[in-house]
Amino acid sequence: MKLGVAHAVYRGEMDWIEQRTNLKRFRDGEVLGRLTTDPGGRGLHIARVGRVINVYLPRDIDKDRHRVGRTARPGRNGLVVHLVTGRDQSLMKEIKRL
Repeated sequence: MKLGVAHAVYRGEMDWIEQRTNLKRFRDGEVLGRLTTDPGGRGLHIARVGRVINVYLPRDIDKDRHRVGRTARPGRNGLVVHLVTGRDQSLMKEIKRL
């Protein structure tokens, strides 16, 4: 038995047509998750993002704010999960401070 979440990949280096196709699958609810890189997450308005899971933290606090801003749009709740390692300690202190 295979367990998992249906997802679409969206990376900055992908072909534009493949990006659009995968984004449409996510927006239409055909897949529940979208796996993306930093460039793949910029400039996209996607309503009703309930969760953001960061597998690694960016080195820049503003990039983190941009990522987590995809969830909990006005009037909605959201959840952000950061998976962190020792190298992320200084950024986590800054995130907690803010």
